[in-house]
Amino acid sequence: MILFLYGEESFLLRKRLRELVEGFQAKYDQYGVSITRLDGSTLKTPDLHGAIASVGLFTQKRLVVVDGFCESKKNSSEQNQLLEYLQRSALSDDQILIFVDAISRSTSKLFEFLKKGKHAERFDPLGPGKLRDWSRAQFQEFGMMIEPDALTQLLSRTGTDLWRLSNEIHKLATFRKKGTVTVEIVRELISTSLDDQLFQFTDAVIEKRVVKALKLLEQQFRFGNSPQQLLSGLSWQLRTLKDVKTAMEQPIDVASDLRLHPFVVRKLSVISKLVSYQELDRMIEVLIASDFQLKTQKIDPKTILDRCVLELCRRGESRVRSSYEDVVLRFNAT
Repeated sequence: MILFLYGEESFLLRKRLRELVEGFQAKYDQYGVSITRLDGSTLKTPDLHGAIASVGLFTQKRLVVVDGFCESKKNSSEQNQLLEYLQRSALSDDQILIFVDAISRSTSKLFEFLKKGKHAERFDPLGPGKLRDWSRAQFQEFGMMIEPDALTQLLSRTGTDLWRLSNEIHKLATFRKKGTVTVEIVRELISTSLDDQLFQFTDAVIEKRVVKALKLLEQQFRFGNSPQQLLSGLSWQLRTLKDVKTAMEQPIDVASDLRLHPFVVRKLSVISKLVSYQELDRMIEVLIASDFQLKTQKIDPKTILDRCVLELCRRGESRVRSSYEDVVLRFNAT
């Protein structure tokens, strides 16, 4: 059986792929030993044949996922070779082949063949109405609601990117925990300019570049981002970094399984190699303590954030020895 998942809405496409893989595991293969994932950009037809033909010890079922073959713009001879193989191969019900391509159109004969198949599913970007319905449904999964004006404010800040929107909804749900999300909460926690800077900020903190981290923090204050917004964003980044680090050690589709945009996975996978689990846990504890200070103590929020950055750069590391005052002086002097 051949399935084809395609279209430009990569979030929904990956979600559907995850559902299919998890369904296969739950029904036939708890440990995933009969599941093979192949990179379409490097795939050769004999490799696909070998993956499909192999038989497991505990089940006759096989699931093979080919990711990005059509979108990798393979030359016509390679595409034709694979097309001929698929046309002459009579796959049994025990052999499940899923092609995944984040494109909605192509002139290749292989793409047309897959698109016309009985099990082809297309995923297009959501229109305004469906986007609002989808967003409300996500909040409902957390047992929450969002005010209409707050949803409008949220979508104006995230745009139609479901990867970012999903992450921001999770952030809001983590902060609010229950009840209704208001316009004030969205304005406090969701920024139009924060996410792009968070990668640089996390990079600087992980690499213990104190001066750069403080500069980026000051820049975010100038952009109008609140201390709570910054802590929430950095907390999400570090927790997600830990998830990516764990997932990189397992044979899974990290982006799909963690519901993250492939770009985010690529960025965080590089950073994850620079930090240990123990250090990440300590850094998350620092953020929790700083969040508690913001909510309970009458200390200047900027001072709390400055100290938080210094503690993040210092925890578990001996190379950052400057006192708080010394580092701030170095920062102000640059």
